[in-house]
Amino acid sequence: MGPEARAAVPALIGLLKDDELEVRRQAAVTLGEFGPDAAAAAKPLAEALRDRSWRVRQQVAIALGELGSEAHTAVPALAGALKDPVAVVRRTAAHALGRIATDAPKAVPPLVEALKDSASDVRESAAEALGEFGTGAKAALPALRALAKDTDEDVRRAAAEAIRKITEGG
Repeated sequence: MGPEARAAVPALIGLLKDDELEVRRQAAVTLGEFGPDAAAAAKPLAEALRDRSWRVRQQVAIALGELGSEAHTAVPALAGALKDPVAVVRRTAAHALGRIATDAPKAVPPLVEALKDSASDVRESAAEALGEFGTGAKAALPALRALAKDTDEDVRRAAAEAIRKITEGG
């Protein structure tokens, strides 16, 4: 990211509180596109996970995932988003936790809970995220083994792959 783009990060952070839904959503999109170079946005993005619009919350979770480990401070907020009333937000939050893959003690227990979600795509994303933690997610193995018998084929595949990553260390 060039100096001009880096200079835009504070303005984009401010736009996360704009009155217009699409402005807030696009600010999150752009911050996510900056990736780890937008690390200063991690805390404001985490706060934006409480936005009144599920579209903004979903995009914020995506952006946090794009920041990768630079968004480690957002792990508790993303863990909370696993209980969002909208399934797509829960799925995206699980995916973001897997992309960040830090702070296993705070991320793994809520991801294990998400393995019981009523939405199969949330269960699948939670399993995939747990696999990204490798051996740091050993506590999830019993729940993943149970999930390997899920009625959804994609969920079973994700559980099996997560078990492999956790037991083989990546």
